[in-house]
Amino acid sequence: MTSWFRTMRQARRISHRCSFCTSNTTKQPIFGIIAALTKDGVIGIDGVLPWKLRMENAPTNISLDRDRFVTLTSNKILILGRRTFADEDPTGEHVKHARVCIVVSKSMNQLDLVAVKRNNEVGPTVKLARSLDEALDMASNELLLVNDESTHFDQGEVLKDDVLHKIQCWVAGGEMIYKEALQHPNANVVHLTLVDMIAKQKGQQHYATIAHFPMDYLGRYGFQEKCWETMGGITFCLYKKHEALPRIQTT
Repeated sequence: MTSWFRTMRQARRISHRCSFCTSNTTKQPIFGIIAALTKDGVIGIDGVLPWKLRMENAPTNISLDRDRFVTLTSNKILILGRRTFADEDPTGEHVKHARVCIVVSKSMNQLDLVAVKRNNEVGPTVKLARSLDEALDMASNELLLVNDESTHFDQGEVLKDDVLHKIQCWVAGGEMIYKEALQHPNANVVHLTLVDMIAKQKGQQHYATIAHFPMDYLGRYGFQEKCWETMGGITFCLYKKHEALPRIQTT
């Protein structure tokens, strides 16, 4: 009996590690990951961007991060978690430029999404998914509805300079979704904005939650830095997946 329980535990561990193996990733879109973080790796403090909470320490050209985010994700599909969607800006202003916004949450319901949508009628179509995998399936369906030819490209094309504008689906946080997305076989590029400021300082007030970007996952899952550009206190970094993947179909 002891041996049987040991075998079952091992099987569950393998099943957990290979969660993407059982999903049909070949029909899910190639996607990018986009994030902005401070020098100490912080992406959010109590659901607020660190530079909005501590503006006195933020670079004067911090608006460049927002401009780049809008440029890369405008009229695209955005996948993000509940806190990033609802807490960062309850009006929905931060995602109104997207074509479709898919919120990954196990606790939200459709009425929550409707409430945010009501505050910003010009915003994108907002949908709810219970997992990143489900969100990617929904993204695939959305891309098929518009018959977007720019989603039909292989790994060779991903390595071209214009890849950031060809990607039609972006994962935009928070911390747990970033960790899961970086492990997904269809994740191919990571665009990071590094903000020259420290979020956590000695003697600061207590914060309930501090979210970080998992920088150690980049090397662990095959992403290499390809290029970077610095503008004052803002540095844009592009990482691309090193290992070659088979062609991924979206039809």
